[in-house]
Amino acid sequence: MPKTLRLVLLFSLFLPLRAAFPELLPESRSLALCKPDPALPQRPEIGDRAYQPGYLYMEADEAEAIEDRGATLRGGVELIRDQQALRTDVLIYDKPKNTVNIQGNAQFWDKAVFLSGPRGFWDLGTNVAEFKGGEYRLLERRGRGKAGIIKAFSAEDLTRLEEVDYTTCDEEPAVWRLAAKYLKLDHAEEWGQATHVTLRVKDIPVLYWPYLSFPLSDKRKSGFLAPKIGYSSKSGADVSLPYYWNIAPEYDATLIPRFLSKRGVMLGGELRYLLRSGEGQLNLEYLPSDSASEDNDDRSLLALNHQQGFAEGRGYVYLTYARASDNRYLEDFGTSLSLTSQIFLEQRADIAYRGSFWNLLGRVQGYQSMDPNLGGEDKPYERLPQIVFQAYLPGGFRGLHLQFQAEAVNFDRDTGPIGGRIDLKPSLSFPLHTRAAFLIPKLSLRHTQYLLDNTDPGIPDDISRTVPIFSLDSGLFMERDFELAGAAYLQTLEPRLFYLYIPDRSQDAIPVFDTNQYDISFFRLFREDRFSGPDRVGDANQVTLALTSRFISQDSGVEHLRASLGQIVYFEDRNVTLPDDPVDTDTDALSETVAELNARLFSAWSLRGNFTWDPNSSKVQKGTLGVRYWPDPYTVFNAEYRLRQDVPNSLGQKLEQTDVSFRWPLTHKWSLVGRWNYSLNTDKTLEMVGGIEYNSCCWGLSAVARRYLSRAADQPSEIGRYDTAFYVQLELKGLAGLGRSTTSFLKRSIPGYQNEF
Repeated sequence: MPKTLRLVLLFSLFLPLRAAFPELLPESRSLALCKPDPALPQRPEIGDRAYQPGYLYMEADEAEAIEDRGATLRGGVELIRDQQALRTDVLIYDKPKNTVNIQGNAQFWDKAVFLSGPRGFWDLGTNVAEFKGGEYRLLERRGRGKAGIIKAFSAEDLTRLEEVDYTTCDEEPAVWRLAAKYLKLDHAEEWGQATHVTLRVKDIPVLYWPYLSFPLSDKRKSGFLAPKIGYSSKSGADVSLPYYWNIAPEYDATLIPRFLSKRGVMLGGELRYLLRSGEGQLNLEYLPSDSASEDNDDRSLLALNHQQGFAEGRGYVYLTYARASDNRYLEDFGTSLSLTSQIFLEQRADIAYRGSFWNLLGRVQGYQSMDPNLGGEDKPYERLPQIVFQAYLPGGFRGLHLQFQAEAVNFDRDTGPIGGRIDLKPSLSFPLHTRAAFLIPKLSLRHTQYLLDNTDPGIPDDISRTVPIFSLDSGLFMERDFELAGAAYLQTLEPRLFYLYIPDRSQDAIPVFDTNQYDISFFRLFREDRFSGPDRVGDANQVTLALTSRFISQDSGVEHLRASLGQIVYFEDRNVTLPDDPVDTDTDALSETVAELNARLFSAWSLRGNFTWDPNSSKVQKGTLGVRYWPDPYTVFNAEYRLRQDVPNSLGQKLEQTDVSFRWPLTHKWSLVGRWNYSLNTDKTLEMVGGIEYNSCCWGLSAVARRYLSRAADQPSEIGRYDTAFYVQLELKGLAGLGRSTTSFLKRSIPGYQNEF
């Protein structure tokens, strides 16, 4: 039995065990990881008295008043003015100075902070309250601490503290505290500033900063972000210290100096901007004299994305440009398997406009190849330029639907034929619909003209091709009601028949610029062409037979099961092929049988699969079978099997893989994360990820180790090159995060993973 399948079975045995121990279930996370803050003392209220702005409301058990001098109040003293309130044992009110001397068990409420202490002073004129040796709690967000001196500047919405500590933890002793000489909390700007700061973890000093600023909310502010720390076998220790620059509400930038112990110092940056009807992002990275490269080369990457609307939303401009200094850049500096295996970097500019019944697109497009083994004839063509026009008759005419598609494009490349192509395709259809059936006859005419250069000997420079296309699409919708286990369901039965006829036209002389043959799938059984571009129009005389059935809950409307089965019956040979591909003959009168399944078995389980079975070889040509267990946002388990025959690559003559990933709570604070992507045909691990997460009210930790195939093999017999990386992220809630972020990486690696950091 394959290793990964054994792991899946072992994990499935653990599922009932989890249900047997309720303390492992994520319902405990309904506490939101934080205990509720201890209830504050009851705030003094005005009661039935009429409120007057700026007026003082005072009451006490005893009062001794001196005319024009003030008063001394004792026992259950309460004072209220606007948004401030005070309760204490003894209060001395100095009327000429408009101040209050507070003595004994003082409690003070401001609109943003609650203060308490043995004694204090309140200047009612400047609206500044001061307490010595007191405690404070933020009212609108989590945060508390003690201080030698606490001053609340109510008019300025500020709190200033001396000899202070600060934490967001709900337990004592707090896991972490900031101890500072001075601390300023700006409640209006939602930002804190501290000087001579020491971070203490379990009362052990860990880090010292002469100056530190930190957010009291998600509001943006310029300043250094927490350092990111990681390690990889290619680059060694990886440390970066980002600086965030809040330029304006619609602009910001992040400057990222990055130290790589095996390579040197990289300078990076990110600029983001918002416009009235557009947005964009610019990324730059530059590493001078890479110590790990053979020639000590400079390394760099530029990436730009911009999109812009105009003409009241009818038009848009889109620009994406990415270019690296060399084709090994992503492999050496990429942080994900999908990024390191990227073959091309795209450079494209689009401008489009949408009219009342027409659309127009203009495009220029090129690529940078990131595969050093890719030959010139295997690289994609540049489109310099491409123009696409589409139009239709709005509302139809006597039931007729008229459409027109046109494309003009010039292809350029260093090797092979180049030149222009004009493709025109008018079409006419007459859809007929009832509640239980549909019938759509459609007739199209496709004309393509080529003006070529650099053609092979004997190939003309001017080639044209005109092909009529006829299709007839039809289907039925049948349904029945039934009950299962006391629940009401609706079952549908949806047979579909699609006939396609395209006469054979010789196309061997036409170059292939941007055309390939589609992989067969259930959706593509109903396409008018088996090729993806105009360079080939596949001849066809065929009918597609398909059947779909659905099971739908009548109470909730949820689709619990959808199963589809389809196949093409060929009446003639398929003579039109791509270069070097064989002709499909009558011996293959049937296409592969395509089956798709999507099931929601229970509330937490889902199953999906798709397979194509070749009746001539009696083999499954390709298929995917996946299962997901997702009972809550904090728990997910995925298992998938993938197969594809006759795909020559560095891992063998076929692709056969298993992929298992999970995020599994051990308790309401501890979780395991992992992924294992395994090649069965070569008995090789493609990627293995393992880690642990801890998340509490005031801090969180995620530590992940990863070993993955970072480079494809140079020779078919090789497996490629492995790399090892470590990711650690530490977050102090309400303060900052330390380490290299694991969140985006785990979201890519584990489908269904949700971030708690």
